[in-house]
Amino acid sequence: MIDNIFKAREERYKYILKLIERYRLPIICGKINYPGANKNTSAADKIFNMLLDKLYGEFRESIIFSRLLEGYDGKSLIIIVNVDQLTAKKRVVKIEEENRIGRLYDIDVYSLRGISLSRKELGLQPRKCIICNENPWICRKLNKHKLSELLTEIDNILKDK
Repeated sequence: MIDNIFKAREERYKYILKLIERYRLPIICGKINYPGANKNTSAADKIFNMLLDKLYGEFRESIIFSRLLEGYDGKSLIIIVNVDQLTAKKRVVKIEEENRIGRLYDIDVYSLRGISLSRKELGLQPRKCIICNENPWICRKLNKHKLSELLTEIDNILKDK
């Protein structure tokens, strides 16, 4: 299953690179942060549908192309926008930070070089773990939180919606 997730991510990135080459505009890829091997659950679908509404609402005026992708790593929305890449990044960060559900969103903005822009480029701090507010990469590497603990926190966030 994990190999299928990595393969799906690689295929999505290759697709993004082809779109950049064709359109020569920034690409936004919206997906969700959902733990575990099964990325296609009813909770994941609910979160993703909220993300779709946010992205389509925020970029309605500037979308040139959009496509919904589905795979082993869950659903993702690819949109090409006629907006400067740093402006796009600022707008997606706003979506990720406007409420707790935004913490479950994973929205990348790809430059014309095919590189995902980081929060650091906007002078912002990296995102924090939804459980302990520490560095999520360290938490993941050390298996600091059980899958059940993460899923419970996601359920709590969804209950607030």
